Amino acid sequence: MVRTLCLLCLMMICCVSSGCGLTLGPTVKTEYVLVTPGNPILILENRTLEGRRLDGGGVASFDVGGWVAMPEEHFNALKRAAER
Repeated sequence: MVRTLCLLCLMMICCVSSGCGLTLGPTVKTEYVLVTPGNPILILENRTLEGRRLDGGGVASFDVGGWVAMPEEHFNALKRAAER
């Protein structure tokens, strides 16, 4: 009986320490693309991501494969130019 109890405790410790059962439900992962001024990059991996619309229209899904990433200040300058 003691041996079975010890074995059960050992299995439970192994299960908890390995992360088994710790992630229940969906997980949220945030990834950033850091670029410097004058060095935009082309995103090669094809993924579908959710993003918040700038016009206040809520959240939408976007396929970002082939997009060009640029620094936030360049994006803000383009946004200001488009608003004119």
